[in-house]
Amino acid sequence: KRQAGLTGTTTDDKTNMAITGTGSALFGSTAAWVKNVGTLTLTVAASQTVSKDLDTVVSVVLANNAAAQTAVTPTLAASGPIPIAAQAMDSAVLGLRGDR
Repeated sequence: KRQAGLTGTTTDDKTNMAITGTGSALFGSTAAWVKNVGTLTLTVAASQTVSKDLDTVVSVVLANNAAAQTAVTPTLAASGPIPIAAQAMDSAVLGLRGDR
């Protein structure tokens, strides 16, 4: 699964960024982050399957830029046996929190 468009963060590139949430074990509790394009890539861990019938909840912490910026619309895509083309997401899906 790939989340893209989360631009403007000050969080540097990480190949093993910690993820949390009830679905994090499906991805080995890590993801790959690329700052300049705002892409978070989750790779399904060995012997794991992401169910099409259940919500998969993961969280990641990204640091906001000190300067204000125009809102972005991130996308979510999936590759594999059942690929999903990039789809725009909104704050209801993203579960944005303003407390950090």
